Amino acid sequence: MRALILGHALDPSANAVAAALHQRGGWQIHRHDLNALVGARWEQRLLADGTLTTRVDIGRTDVGSCDVVFNRIGPVLALALPGWSAADRSYGQAEWLALVISWLANLGGRVIGAPSGSNLAGPPDRLWMWMAAAAMVGLPPHFAGATSSVRQFPPSRIAEERPELMPVMGETTMLLDRPLGHAVPAVALCDLIVVGDAVFGDIDPGPVAR
Repeated sequence: MRALILGHALDPSANAVAAALHQRGGWQIHRHDLNALVGARWEQRLLADGTLTTRVDIGRTDVGSCDVVFNRIGPVLALALPGWSAADRSYGQAEWLALVISWLANLGGRVIGAPSGSNLAGPPDRLWMWMAAAAMVGLPPHFAGATSSVRQFPPSRIAEERPELMPVMGETTMLLDRPLGHAVPAVALCDLIVVGDAVFGDIDPGPVAR
């Protein structure tokens, strides 16, 4: 079985899925980001029977027909097209996005996070919906934490892992700072928010969350 995981190298969700598949065994995992897709060699063919086939060569490997695709591509602001005029860059980006969307749409149920009208990685489901979907296929929740307190990183040797702290963030707005028990708008404190794979150390609300 072949799995293609699309997302930034620092995306904790994409990395957690890759690690879970690797631990299960039996999977050939291809991990790539947006830049790899931009630099890939694309070949799309429409056969006489109406079937659309897409070949996406990244390096010497075709990842266009993997058994499952976990799509975590975020908003595409601009593609690196050096030497192109502004008009050509806009046209080239529109054509490239159409190519990516048609490829993922043609894969059907093999894609997790298929593109929607407003998001290249599908509609942003709420946290509990992602957790329910993971539970349905036997995947444990990937613990993470969100807080407005200043954290030490890396944690000290005496720090304790707190796996019971669950992520409670939706897009750019923090719904609830559960570890501290305070409702805090993320937009107002965006430079103080720390999000990690796990939260370590003692909880200290500090002056920000009071």
